[in-house]
Amino acid sequence: VDSRMNHSLQRFVFMMKCVSNLWQASTSMFAKLVNARLMRMGCGVGKGGGSGSLHTNGIFNQGFIYKCSKYRKKWEKRFILINNEGLFSYKNPKENYTVHIPTAAVEELWTNFELHAGCLVIKLRHKGDKTEFAIPVLDYCLREDSLNWLFSFYRLLMEHKIHIKI
Repeated sequence: VDSRMNHSLQRFVFMMKCVSNLWQASTSMFAKLVNARLMRMGCGVGKGGGSGSLHTNGIFNQGFIYKCSKYRKKWEKRFILINNEGLFSYKNPKENYTVHIPTAAVEELWTNFELHAGCLVIKLRHKGDKTEFAIPVLDYCLREDSLNWLFSFYRLLMEHKIHIKI
């Protein structure tokens, strides 16, 4: 696992360089580094407050967050579902998904610590494409909080990698 701060670009990059069962320890480090940077930026890191454990039936997280459109670069609220199959984006949760990013396609997760509507912008690289999301700012060390989208995205990055048999 390679996590590093690129000071010239002021971005924190988290990538998979190897398969490891230590991903839970590394997610704590990732969360602490993101929390610390947000605090230095003057962003109040809340304590969460969502429901407890939500990792049932393979669902890591679901709800409305901001997603940036690929071509028009317009931010819109979308219903996002992250499970062990990947990420699904819906304009309306009662309709078919408009975007599907399979778990195996996820390569990289990073942030430049930009904010949109008071939310932290995170970026996901998958099969050469990049998709941006804006997630609520809170204490990302609270793993089992339903508002902790950072942990859910991180788990999406790691899910396929930890099931590979060496």
